[in-house]
Amino acid sequence: MKVLQKKKKGCNESFFYNGVIAETSTHIAVACGEIRIAVNGWGVMVWSTDDGVEYADGVNPVVDDEDLKYRFKPEDWQYNNWFEIYSNAEDPTPFNAEVLHEYDDVIDRLNEIEREVIV
Repeated sequence: MKVLQKKKKGCNESFFYNGVIAETSTHIAVACGEIRIAVNGWGVMVWSTDDGVEYADGVNPVVDDEDLKYRFKPEDWQYNNWFEIYSNAEDPTPFNAEVLHEYDDVIDRLNEIEREVIV
């Protein structure tokens, strides 16, 4: 397996990643989705292709999973984010993607898939 985005310290949630995070000879794992978190009724955080998350003026960056849970209640989330694992064949069928929500689960699952291919 080739890891393209190493795990950030304290950051297991897909919130902290963007794009392809890892791949095997047969599968690829991608951080997906759009993130908007409501603060005072406004969605203030959205994906940015440069550094993962873009913040509105006056909002302090979220630094890790604990900070994310502490600062925002479930009802503040307007959209979801996730990881998808799917075949990296020439014509992959994304509708058959496996959906996971935490970095460690994605890496574990890719390792399982890789072992299955070898057997």
